[in-house]
Amino acid sequence: MWIFMRDSFLSIVQHDDDGRFLQVRSRIRGDIEKTFPEAVVAEDDRSDYRFTANVNRERVAHTIALRVQQITYGSLNDAVTDTDRAIPYDRVYSAMLDEQVTRYGSELDPLPLYVSTYELESDSGVPDAAFDTAETVG
Repeated sequence: MWIFMRDSFLSIVQHDDDGRFLQVRSRIRGDIEKTFPEAVVAEDDRSDYRFTANVNRERVAHTIALRVQQITYGSLNDAVTDTDRAIPYDRVYSAMLDEQVTRYGSELDPLPLYVSTYELESDSGVPDAAFDTAETVG
């Protein structure tokens, strides 16, 4: 399960050997500790998720439920104030919006485009494909 929060991104999966635990993973240093401050986090630069911790399944369920109850924003993208975090979140948003439009089209005419407040460029100086402007019908 991927969980995007204002201050952290977590991937939570079953523990390989012990059903009492879940493996909480992240790609950004400190994200696990923001949600589970008591967690013992391991770092492995050869893993797709560099940071991991084994956390009691009940603790994970309780903590994530509390975080859900604390939501006070109408848009996660607007609530993320850390630019270094907002940029990859915007990319995920755009990728999933593209997938929705690909699968189902749009009932809106013209389709409102999500426009990031960040101007991104790849190493080549060409705007990042995730933020290419699509044409609207109208």
